[in-house]
Amino acid sequence: MTRQFPQSFGWTFTLTAVLVFIAALALVSCSGDKGAESTAKRDTININLGNEPPTLDWSLATDGSSYMVLNNIMEGLTQFDAEFHP
Repeated sequence: MTRQFPQSFGWTFTLTAVLVFIAALALVSCSGDKGAESTAKRDTININLGNEPPTLDWSLATDGSSYMVLNNIMEGLTQFDAEFHP
C-alpha cells in the first residue's frame, strides 16, 4: 500500500530544504576563520603540470609538458621590436 501525501507537502518540504540551505550558507559565511595562510612567496608562481616533463632539452622536447616548461623558461630571453624582428 502506498502512502499518499497532500500536494502541499511537496512545497513545504522544498521550502524547508531551501531555508535550511540558506541558513547553512549564512552560518558558514559568518565564521571568523580566514582559512590557511599561504606559505608561498608573492613573486612565485606554482603551475601543476600533471606529470614530470621527460626532457628540458629544447631540441629533444616533443611532448606538451616539456613544451609548457620550456616556453615559460625561454619567454624572457628574446623580445620583438615594433616590426616583430627579434
